[in-house]
Amino acid sequence: MYILLCVAVPPKCSTPAVTYVGIWSVWVTITPPAGADTSKKLIYLIEYRKDGQTAWQSLPETGHTTVHITGLEASTIYQIKVAAKYVGGEFGPESDVVGVETRPRKCCYRLRRFRSRETCYVMLIRLSYAIDAASEIQI
Repeated sequence: MYILLCVAVPPKCSTPAVTYVGIWSVWVTITPPAGADTSKKLIYLIEYRKDGQTAWQSLPETGHTTVHITGLEASTIYQIKVAAKYVGGEFGPESDVVGVETRPRKCCYRLRRFRSRETCYVMLIRLSYAIDAASEIQI
């Protein structure tokens, strides 16, 4: 005796939207596939890779439609794609790939002078510096 089990597969996801780009991370928003069965919970698989590489890195499967991808390199182009499945089912077709470039590390500062009768003071108004993974200061 055989039991034939048919599991519905959701349609192809739309291309994920990159909602924030940081130096070492990006936020991605996923739109549920058009025509998906709204009575079933969707699970998403988000994959990313550096531009030019062949191997994809996967995030843990999630039911959230907003995902934070961390551990990226500054000034690097990444490709991101997503696939959806119903709980207990198989993943449907992958979305089209979206490309994003992380922001560069930089240092910004401004000096402003305040004068009194005898001396001239230099006050640092704003200093932004980046600390890389090895805790080296980039100025």
